[in-house]
Amino acid sequence: MDEDDFLAELRADNVRLIDYLAQEETLQELITCSLEKPEIPEDADEDTKARLKFKYPHIASEVLSAEQAKITDGLVNNTSMMMRVFDLLDSEEGIDPIQAKNFAKVVVCLLRIKNAETMEAILQRRNFMIGILRNANAAPITDIIVRILDNPETERPFSTIVEPPSPEAVQLLAESEILEGLGNLCIATIQEGSSLSDEEEERLRYERIENSSLVMVDLTRRVLQLSQAHYTMPEDLNIFSNPGTIGRIMDTALNGDLSDPIVRIGLVHVLNVFIELLTTELNFCSPSRPKNEDEQQEMNSIIRAMTASRPRSTPVGSSPLPSPKSVSSTNREQLVSTFMLERELKNRIPRLLKILQGKSYIPPLETTTGVIEQPLGSLKLKLVELFVAALKMGGEDLQGAMSDLDVPNLLLDLFFTYEWGSILHQIISSAILTALDPEEFTNTFIQKTWLRTYLVKQLMATYKKYLGKKETDEHYRNGFLGHIVLITSKVEEFLSNFDYRPNKMEYLREDVLDEFELFCEEHLAAEKERTSKQLGGERPGGPTRSVSDSGNTNEEVISEVFGMEELMDGLTGGESNDAMKIFEAYLMKSSDAPDKDSDEDDIPDEGVDTVEGNRADHLEGLPAEDDEDSDNEEYEQFYRGSWGIWRGGAID
Repeated sequence: MDEDDFLAELRADNVRLIDYLAQEETLQELITCSLEKPEIPEDADEDTKARLKFKYPHIASEVLSAEQAKITDGLVNNTSMMMRVFDLLDSEEGIDPIQAKNFAKVVVCLLRIKNAETMEAILQRRNFMIGILRNANAAPITDIIVRILDNPETERPFSTIVEPPSPEAVQLLAESEILEGLGNLCIATIQEGSSLSDEEEERLRYERIENSSLVMVDLTRRVLQLSQAHYTMPEDLNIFSNPGTIGRIMDTALNGDLSDPIVRIGLVHVLNVFIELLTTELNFCSPSRPKNEDEQQEMNSIIRAMTASRPRSTPVGSSPLPSPKSVSSTNREQLVSTFMLERELKNRIPRLLKILQGKSYIPPLETTTGVIEQPLGSLKLKLVELFVAALKMGGEDLQGAMSDLDVPNLLLDLFFTYEWGSILHQIISSAILTALDPEEFTNTFIQKTWLRTYLVKQLMATYKKYLGKKETDEHYRNGFLGHIVLITSKVEEFLSNFDYRPNKMEYLREDVLDEFELFCEEHLAAEKERTSKQLGGERPGGPTRSVSDSGNTNEEVISEVFGMEELMDGLTGGESNDAMKIFEAYLMKSSDAPDKDSDEDDIPDEGVDTVEGNRADHLEGLPAEDDEDSDNEEYEQFYRGSWGIWRGGAID
């Protein structure tokens, strides 16, 4: 494996090399090298240590996952060898990142090209999923949970059709209750809290929570992809139908000590699960969704026997819920209703608001503009993101609850308090701009909710405060001023859609509306004009549709001078000379170039080389143009010499 072209020869289908690597003894050595920790001599030099620890395991894993038929057949057809691969999951010493990467690489490769044989071996390993969860601190290991649902390789490797997973894969995940297992793992890790004495153990706990929550999201996305193809998955693998798991994780974090970093990171990641499930684009019906369900009948029959017959929105052991609307605020139909997920969130909003309004768990932060006594922190920022997502994508019940609790005003308080919180500003500003876009957002309740806050009055007050500072020594442009201009412009644009004043007063009080209209006339118009100017002024040779002094675009000016249709007729009708003369006259008139008939610029200054003179110097040695006796050899010799000079060397 020290040969530089070893992997290249393998990928080039070197028959003798592949035959050697496919032997059982060789495969056993490759498994040892890639998945077991190497024994490094104490007196080994640094180069030897690097090769034993990094190079050899990597190359061995590349061989096992090279998708060579003889090698993969030798693995999957040997049960004892497959069990030896899976033995890594039961290692008492733990799995280091290199072992985890190599193990996942090999297993995913076998699932892709030898799915049936690999799944058979996994099912024989009764504690396979337990071993996966035990090593959840390694991201490549937990990724295998989602990759198990990859469809077996078909004859359409580049097809965009969503293929179903094997029945054995679905059965394995359903029977192992993988979602509940991931949730219990997060809960146990949060309850353990931080390890003040062991930094390595604390890092593993961080990663265990993060990986478990990400797998929940990825698994749900995979379920949604299959749902788009009319493929029904068991409810045990669908968080939308069974959101109690993430509700329990959130309760564990809320009941814990939030001054503990592990508890805070656990709450951040479970909030992220809610955000991803509420906003994922995969939960919206695609316009290209198949209309002929008969085409999917055979696919669905694979799993129907394993799926309960009750509606998805009906929890196990309860009566059917009233059918909620499955249309989001963006006027797109949801593929899977988020009603039950929103109910889990709605019941916990008051406790989450207390955290957002409470003290910061981060010590004061010193910046160039002063000391921030109460830094926002990642937890509060994630809470803002969650509330914004709920206001945008949530159902009527969830949005009504947030409006009753005055969540929009609380978000605005944070927006104007943290002047330099650019991420915070972007999240809230984007939510307001989206809500006030009639083409993208049709929920009038949320539009009125935002405009009936103190948003408009605070926008005007903040901008006027900025203008008052312009004449003082303390003047600087506030960090959120750009967002204020954008939001104010959007409010003006939104109100302009109503022709009658009573319609506008449904969103703003009359006194606020009068003040806002006056503000737009006095300040907003000038600010928009100032911000629309190009930095550095107008550039020569700009866009063809730039506006001229007369108010016409360049295209209109050109058309007035010579008429584009007339020019094209002249070019194509044999009158190109007249047409080109008109075009030339326009160009010469529009440019600041000296008159071509002027003699003043033809006289060069003393000591300045003319273009003709420089050109003559460069062309010295060339055969004269009228020299009819010059042949190709002279030109070739000249150009070869010039190329050699340019390259910095001579050409023989």
